[in-house]
Amino acid sequence: MPQLELSVWLYNLCINWNLLLVVYIIINFNNTLTYFHENPLIININNNNWTWT
Repeated sequence: MPQLELSVWLYNLCINWNLLLVVYIIINFNNTLTYFHENPLIININNNNWTWT
């Protein structure tokens, strides 16, 4: 039954990568929020861009 073991291994690998990706996104999202919070000018520029589009 080597095929079953391989699929289980791939399944675990996918779960691990998804968890890492979620953690990475959360960390980046928090960094971005604090960055915007410390630089309000950037938010204003983004708002202007949104109104233009």
